[in-house]
Amino acid sequence: MAGEIRNNQLMPRGWLEALSERVRSHVAGPYLFALTRIALALAVRIAFGWAGATLLYVPYYPAILFTALVAGPRAATAATVFIAILVWWAFLPPYYEFAPVSRTDIINLSLFLIGSALIIWLAHLFRNAIARLRSEERNRELMLREMEHRGKNTFAVVEAIVRNTLGAGEDADTIVGRVRSVSSTNDIINKSPIHRASLRSIIRNEFEPYG
Repeated sequence: MAGEIRNNQLMPRGWLEALSERVRSHVAGPYLFALTRIALALAVRIAFGWAGATLLYVPYYPAILFTALVAGPRAATAATVFIAILVWWAFLPPYYEFAPVSRTDIINLSLFLIGSALIIWLAHLFRNAIARLRSEERNRELMLREMEHRGKNTFAVVEAIVRNTLGAGEDADTIVGRVRSVSSTNDIINKSPIHRASLRSIIRNEFEPYG
C-alpha cells in the first residue's frame, strides 16, 4: 500500500489516464464514449456544412484519436466503421440512402480508413508506452523500498554490534549517533519525491553528532 502511494507521488496520473480508467470500467463504456465523440464530430461537420464547407471526414479524425486514446483500439475501430457508414448514408448523394458511390468517394473513403487505422495504431503504441513506463516506475520504486528496508536493517545490526562490543558508555553512544546520522541522511533522500536533498540539510544532518 505504501509503495502504491509512493508511486502515485512520483508519477501522478494524468487526466487522460483517469478518464480512460473510468470509461473502461464498464463493458459498454468505451462504445458509449465513442458515440458521444461521433455525435460531437457530427455537430461540427453540420456546422461547417452550414458555412459552406464540404468536409466529409476531416471533423471525425479528432474523434477517432480521442476515442483510441481513452476507450481503446476496439472502440475506435468500431467508431471508424460507424462513421464510414454514416457518411455514406447522410452526406453522399443521393442523401439518406445507401446508393452506389463514385470512384472519388471510394478514394476518399479509403484515405479515411487508412488515416484512421494509422491514428488508432499510433494511439495504441502510445498507451502501451505509458503502461510500460508505469510498470518500470513501480518496479524501480519496489527496488528502492527493498534497498531502504535492507539498509535500515544493516544499520540496526551495526548499532547492536557496537553496543554489545563496547557496552553502555559514552563511546558507544557517540559511535551509534554517528551511524544513525548516516541512516537518517539516507532517509532524507529516500523520502524525497525526486530522491534528492539539499546539500545544506545533508551537511547539517551528518555533522550533528559531532556537535
